[in-house]
Amino acid sequence: MQGTKAIARQRPGWVVVSQQRPQVSKPPKDYDWGGPGDAPLVPREEPARGWLGPQDAYRQLVDDFWRNKSPRTIKAYKEDLLRIADWLGVKDEIALAKEFLAHGPGPANMVAERFKDWGTKKGWAPAYVNNHLAALRSIVKFARKAGRIVWALDVSDLKAQPFRDTLGPGMAGMAKTIHEASKQGNPARAARDVAVLCLFATRGLRRDEVVSLDLKHVESKPGGRSRLLVQRKKRLEREWVSIPDDTAETLAAWIAIRGTAPGPLFTSFAVRNRRPDQRLAESSVWAIVRQHARAAGLETRPHGFRHAAVTAVLDETGGNVRGAQLFAGHGNPATTMKYDDNRQDIAGEMSDLVADALKKALEKVRRDEKP
Repeated sequence: MQGTKAIARQRPGWVVVSQQRPQVSKPPKDYDWGGPGDAPLVPREEPARGWLGPQDAYRQLVDDFWRNKSPRTIKAYKEDLLRIADWLGVKDEIALAKEFLAHGPGPANMVAERFKDWGTKKGWAPAYVNNHLAALRSIVKFARKAGRIVWALDVSDLKAQPFRDTLGPGMAGMAKTIHEASKQGNPARAARDVAVLCLFATRGLRRDEVVSLDLKHVESKPGGRSRLLVQRKKRLEREWVSIPDDTAETLAAWIAIRGTAPGPLFTSFAVRNRRPDQRLAESSVWAIVRQHARAAGLETRPHGFRHAAVTAVLDETGGNVRGAQLFAGHGNPATTMKYDDNRQDIAGEMSDLVADALKKALEKVRRDEKP
């Protein structure tokens, strides 16, 4: 492409950078289109002025990739892509996109396979390795959609069992943990921690769904059902979820201490490394659950409370999978069914039946063998 000149030609809603003979100046020597295909389209809101350098083109691609994705997805994908970039020896996700996309499908697939092998040898869980591959596939798919490339990433996932213990600490374990939290010497910390734990226990919320709440997302209705405006997983807009009266009371007790100033619902008491808006971090929520659970003689985590809550719904409703799915916010009913299967231990019951049949068969063989 060296020795050519780009001029802007408009299309409806877009500006296309096309290639023509030099008329004014030469583009940078390291200019790279980033793949086969037509000249790159640039949104009119960021009009093309001369040449887009290689980093600018890939920066635009990555910026567009983040659009319309939830904050949770952006955070997870960015962490995964930065980890891959570090392994590949490049500085960030923009440099990773350039390095990964510019050399075609063969090298890209081989790099992904090598990364999968490296992660496995490093001892990463299969699901953790697969998360990184999913981030790579997503940006490759977007680049193909944007016309930067015409190929796909064909590397396969590792076989993984995404669900392990879906039972959690149980109702008694959650109650003991909440009781320990209420016994703290600092009343403010006690009120905050109890409110957080009750949201996990009675609404089965995820960590990020709790810490992302602001005061304005709480709707208290004296004499009626209180609600929270929650940012659910894989949802672009928040949605209302109702909360039990007892949980609403724990929230009211915390808000009375917190005050009515706008901002995060749950704030940090940390002196160092505190966020500018004092919002409680996800890592701090993990520490809160672990601290009080250990005081109760348990080992669990925030998602363990969610598992216990979903299992409790299934127990109390006699296996109402549809109700448990709505309660948990699962997009796929098969996810909720896994909880139900683990709760009932159907496979274990079938194993007992087989063991009984085997025992009877052995007894018969031994009887027949006697003279």
